Amino acid sequence: MHLIHQKFKKSKYQQGTVLLWGLVGLLVLAGLGITAGRIATLDTKIAGNAMFDDFSYQGAEASLRRSSNLYLIEQTAKQEATTHTDKEVGPYNDAISNGEQISSVGTISMGTSITCPPVLQGVAMSTSATPKTGNVSCRLFTVNADSNVPGTSAESQHTAGILKFVPAE
Repeated sequence: MHLIHQKFKKSKYQQGTVLLWGLVGLLVLAGLGITAGRIATLDTKIAGNAMFDDFSYQGAEASLRRSSNLYLIEQTAKQEATTHTDKEVGPYNDAISNGEQISSVGTISMGTSITCPPVLQGVAMSTSATPKTGNVSCRLFTVNADSNVPGTSAESQHTAGILKFVPAE
């Protein structure tokens, strides 16, 4: 019993260095853990921003497709002839996830008459819309689409040009 008691007796040469090195090791591990957590948070934010940028890009592209149909082009030509203003289309709201939406709007403007490209051989056109008879002109319609994801800084702006044959004035 005397041997067991002697084992646990404190020696006068112990200075607590193991405790000190243990605390230093824990401090280093805590620093690494905090740094890893911050890096993971930053990576999550970067991935989220990239996702919202993709959503706004897709919203602008969808707005361009919706705005460039023949009916809206015809409405733009009529509005331009009467009020000399661009046609606004939208707003379009497309759901993405968790109740969030992409908001996009577009405008269509009609340019001045331009020279029509040559008619391709073998392409059927009505006689009233043949450039050779002088009954048709070409117009360049410009479609602008703006899209954003509310609550984020993600936004996109796209422009497309559409060349259309229109009756000559």
